[in-house]
Order: sequence, then structure tokens, then C-alpha cells
Amino acid sequence: KISFVIYKDINKTVRYTKMFHILFLLLSVCFISAIHLPQFIPRCYRNDPKISNCILNASNDLKCYLKNGIEKMELPSFGHVQLPNLIVNHSTYSSDIFILFRNLTFEDLDKFALTHVEFHSEDVSLKGEINYSQLPFSTYCSIMGKFANKTANGDAYFKGVMVGVRGFFLIKADLFRNGLNEYCNVRDVQFRLSINEIGGDLNQSKNSHIDVTTEFINRYSALVAKEVEPIYGTIFKQYLQKYLIRLCKDVPYNDLFPYSINNIE
Repeated sequence: KISFVIYKDINKTVRYTKMFHILFLLLSVCFISAIHLPQFIPRCYRNDPKISNCILNASNDLKCYLKNGIEKMELPSFGHVQLPNLIVNHSTYSSDIFILFRNLTFEDLDKFALTHVEFHSEDVSLKGEINYSQLPFSTYCSIMGKFANKTANGDAYFKGVMVGVRGFFLIKADLFRNGLNEYCNVRDVQFRLSINEIGGDLNQSKNSHIDVTTEFINRYSALVAKEVEPIYGTIFKQYLQKYLIRLCKDVPYNDLFPYSINNIE
């Protein structure tokens, strides 16, 4: 069981959602109005029988633009992404812990492989998988409780890398008409994260009692990865969902996915 709290005012949090997960690359192709798309972004049409392939190819083609960001789409640099402070309560059979993340930072979010996409334009369903061979990250954190059956109480700084990262997502929405335009209402967002290993250095402050040491993390990297999968999966899902709900309210669906006037084979 995980409870998730954003430790900033909501306006700042919504702005920061634009900076998170590489899924925003895919969603920029799928969900951003055509009138805001720069000319270098490929178009995908609702009546294209190969629309899923179009989205997959377009997203991977755009990777070269992400390191420095895409100003016209209000997408900042994906080479260095820093999130606001977050509070997570994480509870499993071997962990029961409170974590305050401060300046959670990811590097190289532009170095991904989008390996699978299924998009159904009429019932508004988007399913896919995104992979990283490795994902460097760092954070300051305050911890209280038990992690992997180890006592963890105090403040620390962690810098390391996730290895073998896979994200599986499914987004569903309903269409409704408002005047001449169609809009989509996000009904369900599912996101599951898989991490093979996590390694790095944990430096705890004075008077802290954190038995999850650097030696423990690197020796049991697969175990640690499985423990934190639901934590980071929840963070990714919450940001993604907030971003989509706001975006779908602002942009007509018929602008997002127009019909091509030409025959598409």
C-alpha cells in the first residue's frame, strides 16, 4: 500500500508535471493540439490503420530534440529533470516507511527506447512500454520506519542508477461533445514499473540510524530494486494522470487526431 502526497502548492506541482516522465514525449504526439505542434513533428491521423506505428515511429524520431527540450511544446530539457519535494508512505510485507524526497533528480530521460504502442483512436485507449538500459538519479531524503526489514530513521543523500528499467502504461478515456468539438475525459491511468537492479552511494547524516547502507544496496541491488518499484511507479503515475486530465480539458480531441482528407493505406 502506498499513499502519495505532493509537498508543494498545487500550482507549482502542476508546472513540474511537465518536466517529468519520458512518457510526455509519447503523449506530446498523441494528445497535444495540432495547432501547437512544431513542423518537425510527424502527424498521425485518426483514420490511419497504422496509427500505432505512426505514434511509435514519431516518438522515437523526436528523441534527438528532448535533451535540450522543445520550447514550442513547453517541454523543458529531459537531460536533467528535478522534481519538487514529495512525501510517500510505503507499506509491504518487508517495509513500512515514510519518505520525504527533496530535489529528486533524474538524468538522461531522453535516452529511452519506446518498444511497444497500441492506440485505438475511437475508444481512446493508449497502451505501451518504454525502456531504459539505465537511469541515473539522486535525491536528498528524510526516512522513518523499516525498509527491506532494516531500520531506517534519519536524513540521507542517495546518488545512483536504476538498471533495466521498464515502464508499462495503459490510459483510457471517454469522448464527449461540447458544441462543434469532441473532448476526452481521462477515465483510467495504469502504470507499472519494473527495475532489475539499483546501485549507488547512500550518505547518511549525523545522528541518523539507517541500516540500509551503501554496502547493503549494492550487494542486494535486485532486492532493493523490487522494494522501490511501487514507490517510483506511484510517483510516475500520479504526475502522468494530473498532466493528462488538465491537457484533455484544454484541447479538443478532433484537433489532437484529425481525419486525413487523403486515403491512407
